[in-house]
Amino acid sequence: MSPPPKVLVLAGPTAVGKSALALRLCEQLPGELISVDSVQVYRGLQIGSAKPSEEERRRVRHHLLDIRDPDEEYTAGSFYRDALHSVQDVLSRGKTPVLVGGTMMYTRWLAHGRPAAPKSDPEVAERARQRLEPFETAGDWEAGLAALAELDAARAGQLYPNDWYRLHRALVVAMQGGETQPEEASAEEQELDAFRASLDVRAFFLCAPRVPLCERIDARCEQMLEGGLLEEVTEQLLQLRLLPSSPAGRSIGYRQALEYLTRPGYAAGDAAALLQFVEGFTSASRRYAAQQVKWFRKEHSFAWLQADWSRPAEADAAAAAGAAAGALGGAGAPCFEQARRGFLCSRAEYEGELAHAAQACNPTRPACSPTRPACSATRPACSPTRPACNPTHPACSPRAAQAELRAVRPDEGKAMKRYMARLAVLDDAQRQAALLRRADACCERLLPALEQIRTADAATAERYPWHTREKRGSSVTPASDDEGGAPSATKHKATRTEDAVDAARGGGGSAPGP
Repeated sequence: MSPPPKVLVLAGPTAVGKSALALRLCEQLPGELISVDSVQVYRGLQIGSAKPSEEERRRVRHHLLDIRDPDEEYTAGSFYRDALHSVQDVLSRGKTPVLVGGTMMYTRWLAHGRPAAPKSDPEVAERARQRLEPFETAGDWEAGLAALAELDAARAGQLYPNDWYRLHRALVVAMQGGETQPEEASAEEQELDAFRASLDVRAFFLCAPRVPLCERIDARCEQMLEGGLLEEVTEQLLQLRLLPSSPAGRSIGYRQALEYLTRPGYAAGDAAALLQFVEGFTSASRRYAAQQVKWFRKEHSFAWLQADWSRPAEADAAAAAGAAAGALGGAGAPCFEQARRGFLCSRAEYEGELAHAAQACNPTRPACSPTRPACSATRPACSPTRPACNPTHPACSPRAAQAELRAVRPDEGKAMKRYMARLAVLDDAQRQAALLRRADACCERLLPALEQIRTADAATAERYPWHTREKRGSSVTPASDDEGGAPSATKHKATRTEDAVDAARGGGGSAPGP
């Protein structure tokens, strides 16, 4: 009996270097890249979605790019179907499917299969709508959430602010007793579920220290701004393709750009408005990355890898120098080598490393406990007299390394409370003036078409009413770069009107849910 076909899934926060690592893996295995990004599916959105360049597409064949128009909804269910069809296509050519991206709900479906969706009773759905309507009209999210908490406190604690669509859905399920029968799967869905179950999925999460990652995020946002993000959005607006109420218009970067370009009371040379836009864009991106890390801490089927951000030659040299033993490699092994080993090892070895990771030494403890399976006092690196387990030592690696990577680090939270966004495009007067001139040129191009744009957007809002509700409810949410919720400390003083990040709809930005 032949072994099940292997599939590699690579997730991680925005700007961590997932795509670069996936390209190298595709070239080595060899494989083809399947995008797991809820914004890259949209045509015409190149810069803000950080799509691969033409040169990268020539290096490796890509799938699930540019397959929808910006005004089309693309759900997790749509992705699940399209991704599995792409996996079948790649396997038919004898290549390895490498699925890479940061959209959290998409990766969950890949890792665990299609969830059973409960049936909705129309009468119960209407009663739930009537119960929530006064709270939604008043913008009283806490009162609406309390209505759900009375029936299902656990689910209420999982929702993100102002997500009225999911609040309504959760209230319907709770009012039905929470034990509804799942919708009967179609023949195609059953066939895809069987195919998904036949795959040997090796899932990895690429992580990095918070402060360096946030610096990379800021740099990427600046590259997008100076690379033509506002011009890209302007062209899409003039064609009535990307509108504020459209599915793609909710994604991070595009959402802030749309609000900035279509703001009322435009005046040339408005540096304060530009400052607010840039800070809102970068801060929302940093907060989204924090949400991605928080989400994947709960996904125990993903092996965590430390991003090294080294050049390929340096990474290869480090791998050749030797890494700790184990299916995933040790803490000192480059992420490329760890991912390659984790993919090539047996299924039993891969699952063994994941299972033992939870039992590994906990680096946040003041000392290793000799009663822990991986922390025996007789082991050279796990003596109770040591301040903490040493993840670089063969006796504690890679299991301790996995535990350390997943651990919540209080020092990072403290560092983020002091984080100062260093935005060269705002620090450098000449660069800021150049960006402001380009931004004004975009706004002036749009002025004659604003009435037509708003009319088209109103029609789009009728198709996707929950988009408008979320936008209205979240526009006053304070910015926070720390999971604890403290406002970010930035030296650029401006009032922030940013978007709450919804982990269940995130991609390169936020994206439609299932």
